[in-house]
Amino acid sequence: MLNAAGSLIALDLGTRTGIATTTIVPGGASSLKLETVVLATDSELKRYKQSAAGSEPMRNCDPRVKTLWTTLTEKIKTLPGPIWVAFEDVRFAKSLAQAQLWSSFRGAVWSLPVESGRYFSVNTSALKKFAGAKGPKKDAMLVAFRRRFSYTGPELDDNLVDAAWILTWVLETKFATELKGVLK
Repeated sequence: MLNAAGSLIALDLGTRTGIATTTIVPGGASSLKLETVVLATDSELKRYKQSAAGSEPMRNCDPRVKTLWTTLTEKIKTLPGPIWVAFEDVRFAKSLAQAQLWSSFRGAVWSLPVESGRYFSVNTSALKKFAGAKGPKKDAMLVAFRRRFSYTGPELDDNLVDAAWILTWVLETKFATELKGVLK
């Protein structure tokens, strides 16, 4: 178990990225802050795809990758260090383009100004098992979140719920710390 103060950022990577952050209090309880970042508008994606028409798009020019890296770099500047970063390790893709995009997202995350040993990942099935989510429905993680944390606040999208579970998994399995509340 890690016994250190600092900050943790948990990410549900995607075009709508769920971000959960907390300040780690060793042996204590931490509050969770949630936000969703839309990495590119439809018009930005359309312009990007049109500029790459007839050629293979370069993922480092993808507006979603740039926005992800910029957003997280700015967020890191505001958090007390040291910083740990966690994300869901998705092991499937429906297309080559999706696999390339996920790889680019991971590249953006791994190039953040964070020490190399301060990254965690959890695979999808392990996260669902940890959450105690039952069934294949998309809202199973939300139902488990509401039950576990007695959450009655505003509706959360699945990106936020997954980011919250990733953060909870890291806090409990790596830092032996619990969440005390959820902030939106």
